[in-house]
Amino acid sequence: MLQKKLEEVYASCDILIKTSIVESFSYPPLEMMATGGVSVVVPNGGNVEYLKDDYNCLFYCQGDIDAGVAAVVKSY
Repeated sequence: MLQKKLEEVYASCDILIKTSIVESFSYPPLEMMATGGVSVVVPNGGNVEYLKDDYNCLFYCQGDIDAGVAAVVKSY
């Protein structure tokens, strides 16, 4: 039941913005990709293992708000 609700939440969104640089491995970008959304992500040591900019996500540098906004705009 919880898994179904999680899928519904992700599927109801177009974009995930993930700003964490602390997490060693982050599941939300994977979950977003699985439901057809776009992940706009600050790269970190864990997520660069499975995310590739402009292939399965859009990266932007931490603190660069203009680049983050541009990535969101690009995702449309």
